[in-house]
Amino acid sequence: MSLSMMETSFKKTAARLLGTSLVFLFISFTVFPVDAQEITPPGKPGFLKSTAGENEIRVTWAHPASNGGSMITEWEIQVNTGSTNENYFLLGSGTALGLGGLINGQVYEIRVRAKNSSGFGPFSDSIQSTPYSPLLAPQGLQIEVDSQNVKLEWEPPLANGTPVVGYRLEQWYYDNIQLTFTGPTTIADLGLMTSYTSAGLTLGDQYKFRVYGISPNGAGSFSEVQAIIKNTSTSTSTSTSTSTSTSTSTSTSTSTSTIVVPPTTTVSPPTPCTTTPSQIEIESDALLNNKNQETSTEIEIDVRVPPKPFYVC
Repeated sequence: MSLSMMETSFKKTAARLLGTSLVFLFISFTVFPVDAQEITPPGKPGFLKSTAGENEIRVTWAHPASNGGSMITEWEIQVNTGSTNENYFLLGSGTALGLGGLINGQVYEIRVRAKNSSGFGPFSDSIQSTPYSPLLAPQGLQIEVDSQNVKLEWEPPLANGTPVVGYRLEQWYYDNIQLTFTGPTTIADLGLMTSYTSAGLTLGDQYKFRVYGISPNGAGSFSEVQAIIKNTSTSTSTSTSTSTSTSTSTSTSTSTSTIVVPPTTTVSPPTPCTTTPSQIEIESDALLNNKNQETSTEIEIDVRVPPKPFYVC
């Protein structure tokens, strides 16, 4: 074979090998399409709770167990009174809302649902809540001592439209070293009873008693009274406890328990919010700067939309 024929054969072989390599190279860099994750509506919010007060209800809840593959951007809060049904929308991922301007004694049924880029998910289980005015303090708190027992009696609070479902009594002990009352050392839930006897108190010690009225929304104001249980020995002709000496001179001594009662103290709960609905103002969650993470930070939003009497203080 001549030199020129060998060169020609080598070039053809090299060209075939190069073409095959290019085919393999093209195949190795081929990208096959992959199906994108399907976005679905979020799940049902949980742990819906409410705290009722004077003409208001504060509501909190938890994020759904699944956000459907997309961050939650909005909530819908539905409030039903039986005769009316209102829906309010909260932007962002915050999980707290205040409803104001409500009617004391009215039962409100509340539920919430979440929204992502695919739409709204199912509503949470509903809860019921009733705003009431704070209970006033029980009236006419009186104490009576009998040896080492103290009996307390009181009258119901002045009526303000809030039902009394029970009473709670606290007993505090005065610490003579720290010079302050310590406690409560005893807490008694008494149902609707308007009296209580604290037995076995220590002579010479000082005590403080508080009585609260309990409404469906918790404890109201309290009445307070203090008692110093004293052991005194005096010479007297009448006694409740008599001790006769064995000497030729007979004397009579009396051991009595006495109390010192300062004026009754009444402490009221914090003044309720009195903000007047005036404007539409919806505040977005400023923490939505991470597209892959949601936040449950409680934010305050204002949904004061007249004539709907709902707002956040």
